[in-house]
Amino acid sequence: MSDLERIFAALEKRSCQAYRDKIENAIKNKALKLNLGSGKYTFDDGWINLDMSAYDNDLIMRLLEGLRRFASDSVRYFYTSHFLEHLSYPAEASQLLRE
Repeated sequence: MSDLERIFAALEKRSCQAYRDKIENAIKNKALKLNLGSGKYTFDDGWINLDMSAYDNDLIMRLLEGLRRFASDSVRYFYTSHFLEHLSYPAEASQLLRE
């Protein structure tokens, strides 16, 4: 594992633990809303903000790998803006849409 991968793993673990209750409650209430690639433009009101940068996001993770942590059919809404163009096409874009 490279130094960068170790840093991402540590950030992901810390951010996931901090927001576990918020995520579990949203899943239990069938109200999980994910803002993918939120960057510094985060939402409140029940949204879980995901990005690989540590702005003011709820979860810091690489999205393609991180989305696999959520069970199938556990997300009610997805939102993304100015994120898809950062994926390689067609491989990463297709993978994200399948997830």
